[in-house]
Amino acid sequence: MRRSFCIVGILLFSLTGCSRHRSALMFERRVMGAVETVGPIRDVGLPIALDPPVATVTKEGVEVTVRYASGPYLNAYFKNRAIFGEYAGLNPYYPLNLVFYVKLVNKHGDRIKIDPAQFVVIDDVNTQYEYLSPDFMISIAESKDTAGRMVRAAIESPSWYGIHPGQVLTGVAGQSQQRHALLKQVTMTPGYLHNGVTYDGMIAFWQPLRPARKLRLVLSGIKTDFDANDWPKNSIDVDFEFKLIQLPKLAPTKESIAAEEQRLEAEKKRLKRERKSEKIMLEQEKERLKDQKQTLGHQPSPEPQPPSSP
Repeated sequence: MRRSFCIVGILLFSLTGCSRHRSALMFERRVMGAVETVGPIRDVGLPIALDPPVATVTKEGVEVTVRYASGPYLNAYFKNRAIFGEYAGLNPYYPLNLVFYVKLVNKHGDRIKIDPAQFVVIDDVNTQYEYLSPDFMISIAESKDTAGRMVRAAIESPSWYGIHPGQVLTGVAGQSQQRHALLKQVTMTPGYLHNGVTYDGMIAFWQPLRPARKLRLVLSGIKTDFDANDWPKNSIDVDFEFKLIQLPKLAPTKESIAAEEQRLEAEKKRLKRERKSEKIMLEQEKERLKDQKQTLGHQPSPEPQPPSSP
């Protein structure tokens, strides 16, 4: 009975309490267009494809290759332990995101400067999509993950009283740290590229609106030809055009079900390790408090002080 009340209480808390709190970043409008036409983002879970999937453009000695990073591509990429080590396995992006892998080769003859925050996607319904920073992506993750983890932890918790707050916070913090580490490792960052340098990374946007059928990725504001005062004399934009193809939602297969079962089993093992670690920490805390109590018990009581004369 207590367990049922605990789960119901957490559900209400998730809907009304601090789990619904969102970072101020979440209120930034990262899609620029007419308010009445922007509306909701394309339905989650509906896969898309871009044609061509890979394109290369060279402009004024700056060679840029862009690849559309689909969901299966990202899932496979982030499983590579040779690259990501202990953080491998989690795709830090969501189906809501439109992600590109970008590789730049500086053949300009001198250094150039890039700023991914100036990169944009423009569709054929006159809507512009702004670059999503890693901090923005973390805000999305935290707003989505906390409530779900609380309910799952309440259901799976072995405690008579249901969920332990440390269990939730440990799980959320652990995955948030993993997601943050992965995003920081793969996301392109602003800075100078000297001549001959090859630099690559990921950039993310919101997935386009449902009516869109064509996209234009603009890598804008690439600064070149710096003077003695470090001011650029030139700025170039590199454009890529794609046809957007809406793919049918795939029905579950034996392979996809097996992969999901494997993922759930790995998640179960991870939660078990976290519970064990938390139990050890709680035992250590109890021992520490016990030692403090014993230390206080052995201390002599202070001698009474004579009353002060009037």
